[in-house]
Amino acid sequence: MSKPAIAHAIITDINKGDDMAVTSRVITAFNEPSFKLKIY
Repeated sequence: MSKPAIAHAIITDINKGDDMAVTSRVITAFNEPSFKLKIY
């Protein structure tokens, strides 16, 4: 999933008040190999 798509999904979950989905999605995003390359 692209970063804009991930961000959109997270925002959608926040708007629904679905905190567990937000948390799991953020963790998934951080575990994406493409995301890790940008951090380290």
